[in-house]
Amino acid sequence: MRLRYPHLSSGYIGCDHDQQTLNAKYHGNFSGACMDHVFCLDDIILFPQRIPRMGFFIELYQNETDEFRDAFTKHRSHLKDYLINTAKIANLKANESISRFYINWANLCVRYGLFNEVINNPLIRQFNAVELEAMTMKESAKIDFMLSTGKPVNIGGYLDLAETYIPKHSNEREQIILLNQLIVTYYRHQKSTRSKKVFKYAKDFLSLLEKYESNNLHNQLYCSMGYRGLAMVKEFSFDLQNEFLNKAEFLAMAAKTDHDYHEPVVLENQQICFQSIAKWHLQNGDMKNAEKYLNQMVMVDPYDSTGHSELGLFLIKLEAFEEAGKCFKKAMELGPPGAGMNAYYYAQCLINLGKETDAVDYFKKAAELDPLSISPLLDLLDYYNAKGDQSKANDIVNYIMKHDHLSEQLEAHEIKKMQTSIH
Repeated sequence: MRLRYPHLSSGYIGCDHDQQTLNAKYHGNFSGACMDHVFCLDDIILFPQRIPRMGFFIELYQNETDEFRDAFTKHRSHLKDYLINTAKIANLKANESISRFYINWANLCVRYGLFNEVINNPLIRQFNAVELEAMTMKESAKIDFMLSTGKPVNIGGYLDLAETYIPKHSNEREQIILLNQLIVTYYRHQKSTRSKKVFKYAKDFLSLLEKYESNNLHNQLYCSMGYRGLAMVKEFSFDLQNEFLNKAEFLAMAAKTDHDYHEPVVLENQQICFQSIAKWHLQNGDMKNAEKYLNQMVMVDPYDSTGHSELGLFLIKLEAFEEAGKCFKKAMELGPPGAGMNAYYYAQCLINLGKETDAVDYFKKAAELDPLSISPLLDLLDYYNAKGDQSKANDIVNYIMKHDHLSEQLEAHEIKKMQTSIH
């Protein structure tokens, strides 16, 4: 099948490829293998750490080939139908095996942006051993839907679950799943507020993690994720936050598996861990370690655009435009998320390197890859105005003013300037 981004797109239609991103391997391994009945999902535990927003799928769908669009539409439809049928069976039988299968399948579906389908097809007759996990997953799907649609995030649902289940009969693993989601969501998306209740849960979470650590793959992964979450808690001291990240890294590197299906899960956790540590060092002005961990992030998942893009943004801060440009060009070629953004930053690097003519080509490329972005069009407009090419400048102004999704991004003075500049 002809694909524009084979390293990424192959996984989303359940296919293998020699050089896939970890995300593609995850999807190819689990959704493809399960649909082909290679193995069943009732005896493993999935870790859905990276949940793409709906915008990612819109970008991928728009920029991929017709062959991909057809295959992706069919594959996603099969996932949805399978989820609905599994929910029906699980609600009739209500045993641990079918409940585990349902939860794992729902975790796959949220990684395809099927948030409403998960929300609207919950486990009603829940099996006690996974009851809290099932409810946490549904609440997480609600949060992902809010983030995808630009709605304000609210952790009220997580707090209700914590107050209801944690003092009662839930097991430690389920508590870790819930508290990690609660803490990460709160400290990432409600930064302007402080909550004594959430901080109390963070301290309870720390005690829980310290008891739960063991030489066991699942425990190591859960605790690695958990310590990363605790490192976001601003009420803890700098030294303690740093210690949490060190523990998260140690557990991520200690986690080993001989199972091919678990390998992308283990490596994915390492990649996210390196990303978190890089951001921590960057936030605290340690540029040397920030660069070290960004490079490690790229090394563990070399076909994923995100690492190359973040390394490029870091290098721009250092005004290392030659090296930054290489990162953005690679990220653009590898594909979503942000292919248009990466093309735009590559063009900016070319401008700073004195390669204006090449930069114009990539501003155009950025506008093609991301038709909702006005930035590359404004840069092109400035370029043509500076060159005195009034005809092309007018074409861009007319194009912007003709499309509401672009003109609505302009300030009033920018609109007035454009209207008066047309000849």
